[in-house]
Amino acid sequence: MYLFLEDNRVAYTDERTVFAGWDKTSVINDGRNPAGHLPVATIDGKHYTEHISIARYVARRLGQYGSDIERDYFADAVADAYQEWRNTWAHSLSLAAGSEEKSKHVKEVAPKFAKVFETFLARYPEGPFFTGTQFTFADAAVYQILHDEAKLNSFKVDAATFPLLTKFYAAVEARPNIAAFLSSSRRHE
Repeated sequence: MYLFLEDNRVAYTDERTVFAGWDKTSVINDGRNPAGHLPVATIDGKHYTEHISIARYVARRLGQYGSDIERDYFADAVADAYQEWRNTWAHSLSLAAGSEEKSKHVKEVAPKFAKVFETFLARYPEGPFFTGTQFTFADAAVYQILHDEAKLNSFKVDAATFPLLTKFYAAVEARPNIAAFLSSSRRHE
């Protein structure tokens, strides 16, 4: 989400939570999220939850949603598929390094999702993004899962198998505001 905000030069305050010892009742009790999940975005004094829903909301507020119903649908479909991948990735973090299930995630599950996104990128061949030339909230989400898989699970897309994802990843990092952020001290992993 933060890359989408950075790309659009939206000012925000990033408040990180350390999960060791974190009590989810804090966001329940203070009314930010009755489900007890993070992230919670506070915009104009209102609390918004579920990161993809927040991203869609922000895209609408920025006027980057609704101009092309077909491409907007596709950005939603990409974001929903991303969420499926993210759920498996989050589960993989609880697996012991070297375990059979962790190995299966890296060798089978992550590549299966990468293939889906490689296919998705072919839908609008003018690319390099999922809906063509416009960078969307869905692009920011998919970039993040690719980054997280590489950093925490050692799964990286290779150019020979995933040429469109490789081009996509480089295109996201080349966006001026994102490139500036990624090279800054404000970057967080």
